[in-house]
Parts: sequence; C-alpha cells; structure tokens
Amino acid sequence: MRRLGQKPQSAHLEILRSRPPGHLAQDDVVLRFLLPTAYCLLPTANYRLPTARYTGGMLKRLLIFPLMLLPACATSKKPVAPIVWTEVPSAALEALCTNSIRGEGIGRQTPIYVVDHTQALITPASMASVRRAFFQKTSEGLIEGAALAERIRASVSPLPVAVPTDSVSCTWKPMTKYDAPRDYDKMILQLSSPFANPYAKNEYGLFGRLSVGGQSAQWYWVPLAMSHGRLLIEHVLALDIHEN
Repeated sequence: MRRLGQKPQSAHLEILRSRPPGHLAQDDVVLRFLLPTAYCLLPTANYRLPTARYTGGMLKRLLIFPLMLLPACATSKKPVAPIVWTEVPSAALEALCTNSIRGEGIGRQTPIYVVDHTQALITPASMASVRRAFFQKTSEGLIEGAALAERIRASVSPLPVAVPTDSVSCTWKPMTKYDAPRDYDKMILQLSSPFANPYAKNEYGLFGRLSVGGQSAQWYWVPLAMSHGRLLIEHVLALDIHEN
C-alpha cells in the first residue's frame, strides 16, 4: 500500500504472467489493480482467474467493480489533526447558555458561577451517557466503563476556563472552587477538559455539569470541532446521568 497524501493517479491494470506468453493457456492470469487517491488508498488486490482465453471485452467487465470504488474512495474526508487545547474556550460557555441553560428557565440576570479550571467529570457514568446519546451499543467492540474513562483521563491535562466577562446571554461569575455549605443556593457550572469523542469521527467535546450548590445536577455534552482555524460548536446535548 502506498502512503497517504500522494497525488491521485489513474487506476491501472497489470496482467502478470508466471510463464512466457506461449504457456498462457496452461497458467493462471493474475489481475492486479491499484486505486490510489489523495486521502484514501485501497490495498492492492490480486485476483487469480481460471485458465482461459480472455478477450478485451471480458477484461473490461472484470475492471468495472474496482473502478466503481475509486469515486467513493476519493470523496473520503481527510483525517483531522489532533487539537492541542490550552484552555476551555469561552465559546463553549456561550453555547451552553444559548442552547441549553436558557431553555431550563434560567434568566439572563441570574448569576452562574463557573469554576475557573477544569474538573474531573470524565467518569464511567458520564462516558456511558455519551455512548447512549450517540446510539452506540456495548457489543460493537468498544472499550467500555472504567477502562475507557481512565484512558481518556490519562490523555488530558487540567486547563483554565476562559469565563466570558461581557456576555449578553448569561451572567457568568468565575470562582476558584465552591463550598457546598456556603454556596448551597448558587448556580454552579463545572467543565471538563476537551477530549476526542470515541463515538464520533473528527469530533472533540467536553462535559458540563450545572447544579445548585453541587446538588441536583444536569449534565451536558458540548461538541467541539475546528475548521480552517475556527472553532465550531454544534448542538449541545443534555445527558441522562443519575448521580448517587
């Protein structure tokens, strides 16, 4: 197989003979085709055909299937390079506000206290909830439970949260940490570090946990993606997580 990134080339057919042409009737003919494209390469395929005399029309029909695969392969998306996050972007909070928090009946003037550094929200329960939201089954060969959560936690680092100071959608108040007895009546938002979504291609995301003094929490999944250097945030998902 050739390396990815090569320029597209025309599909070609090689008729390989194991013996001189005079012995063709006694030998198999091997048809070998390559379908290189810019971003997707099919492995070399060898087809051994029974001994026969092959006309041009017969060989043409044999090429129809491999050539039909070329357009589908050529339209494959280029893999997205890993994103290095230095902070939780403020756009993630704004998306949470406009797509979800305001829908919970929380007014714009109600202060929401945001813990200004990421929290340990990547757990077996939260990952299982994302799996359900993306309609993935446990029987599809996916890493599950504690092993998956542990692997993702090991791949991320604590990050600062960029809390908006001039939002027109929600009133954000940064806080270093919350104390349950002192902050029992405050709306508190905690965020995880972004990580690659194991259940969707080319998508990152983070968890959001909105609670009143740490209790009666509602969890969210905030999907993140980069396109031409710009951050894109799709629809925020409310997750079904029942805390003990």
